[in-house]
Amino acid sequence: MTVINNLPAPLVPPDCDITDFKFMPVDISRLFDSDFNAQSTDSEWRAGVTLWLKSFHQVPAASLPDNDTILARLAEFGRDIDGWISVKAGALYGWVKCSDGRFYHPVVAEKAIEAWRRKQKQREKGKAGNAKRWGARLDHGNEPADGQGCQSHDDRTGIAGGSPDDRTTIARDRDSRQRQGKNLNRKCNLSIGERRNAPNWGESEPDYSFDDTTGEVK
Repeated sequence: MTVINNLPAPLVPPDCDITDFKFMPVDISRLFDSDFNAQSTDSEWRAGVTLWLKSFHQVPAASLPDNDTILARLAEFGRDIDGWISVKAGALYGWVKCSDGRFYHPVVAEKAIEAWRRKQKQREKGKAGNAKRWGARLDHGNEPADGQGCQSHDDRTGIAGGSPDDRTTIARDRDSRQRQGKNLNRKCNLSIGERRNAPNWGESEPDYSFDDTTGEVK
């Protein structure tokens, strides 16, 4: 990222990502009382509001690149760069170019930070709830990537980050249950002939024992 020293710092943190938010709050009175609403043409107004909405899902949120080809597409002008240039000044009314080389809108940035904080609070609340539910430590480290953290109930490390001892105990219990199940199946599947040939048949049920390592009948 190129830093331009004589420009203000970005108005939101660089990792402000709210692309999963499906709506952007709009202060109706603030919008219609603004100089932007009073001075812009219809085309400038449409392009300007479109850019507000599109910037909400940029990263960082509330920002736009300083690139007319990209801005034309974001403003729904497609490949009509000349059409975009004709409304650019009015559409970018109120936007500020910052030291990272991107444009930021102060009002959109305000709304983006509010949404980002709500997202962080909800995430921490969920992590704390999971940690309490599974009796594991709360990990404030990096968040898992999409698709991770949805393990089975036997593997609780993917839910709330259990300790290595927890993981060893869970794995040992699971292996023991699997071994017991296999041994039970082998005993139940003994044929009638095998049972009749066993010693003391008819007097009492033969006592079959199993090797815990191989699972074979002793």
